[in-house]
Amino acid sequence: QQLHDWGVSTLGDLLRLPRQATLERLGPEVAAIWELVRDSRESLLRLETFPEPLEIATEFEQPLESVAPVLFSLNRILEQLCSRMRLLQRVASAMHLTLRLEDDSSYAREFTIPAPTREEAVLVRILDTHLETLHFESPIIGLKLWMEAVTPSSQQLTLFENPLRDPNRFGETVARLRALVGEDCVGIPTLAQTHRPDAFILRDPVEIFSKAASKEEVQVKEATASANQSATGLPLRRFRPSLSVEVQVEKCRPQFVFSKSINGPVLESRGPYRLCGDWWERNQWSLEEWDVCLGGQKRGLYRLGYRPQTAGNAHGAWFLEGCYDAEAWPVTAASKREGS
Repeated sequence: QQLHDWGVSTLGDLLRLPRQATLERLGPEVAAIWELVRDSRESLLRLETFPEPLEIATEFEQPLESVAPVLFSLNRILEQLCSRMRLLQRVASAMHLTLRLEDDSSYAREFTIPAPTREEAVLVRILDTHLETLHFESPIIGLKLWMEAVTPSSQQLTLFENPLRDPNRFGETVARLRALVGEDCVGIPTLAQTHRPDAFILRDPVEIFSKAASKEEVQVKEATASANQSATGLPLRRFRPSLSVEVQVEKCRPQFVFSKSINGPVLESRGPYRLCGDWWERNQWSLEEWDVCLGGQKRGLYRLGYRPQTAGNAHGAWFLEGCYDAEAWPVTAASKREGS
């Protein structure tokens, strides 16, 4: 009643009064109320969260010989793991699956998720696409599935950037293609770090299209673009595949070229330019290249190659790699007189 008479109706009004004067007027028992209102006491309760393990293992009562019951168990496991990730505010960036077989062997596989998610339907499709292609000689007696969880992230796209609409759906399509044609037959051809002509590697398209390019990739692209701009010379239009030819050689130089489509005398030649590599491995290679000007009806400037050793011909094989742009190549007057 006294506080009401003073015009104090809120806690803020009470705290604005002088503390010492208020305690003298209302008594020392008001000190506890004052401290409670200020909430200046140190709290002894500290909230600490313990992350739950995102891993579940199970043993089957009877050995399983088909994939359908395995997928049923994985579906139930994924429901529990995704519920835990929702509570922890996490998403799955990868899945690790281990299948235990009756003959004491095991099968392990890692699944990289292009767009981290905690949706059960997406994760089940990734596992289903892979498991439907597996065939084991021994029944399955148990499995273990664990997740690599990360914090959800958002990305601001640039104005002209065109990302994948559904990276996980794209990854599922690539996985089905690999199941049809083979694991090593699907990818984006990329030049290999070697001097061997036409050497390339297949990169994972899901990794390229769904993730942002790293700084190293950006630097490589910029260096390649600058090298292409500063490159000088004639463009070589390669034959796919190379044309097998027979070559008449005199004094260790090609003199005449025979093939089903291209025939003619060698009017002028430059070479040989020798290349080799991987000599420390079983798949070592060596190559000799010549730049030749051919006469006849197929007159032009060609890249002629010679492999000293091939699988089908121990004596070597000649082939035409491609044709240069004849309009830009300066054919000498002497070569024109010889070909006329």
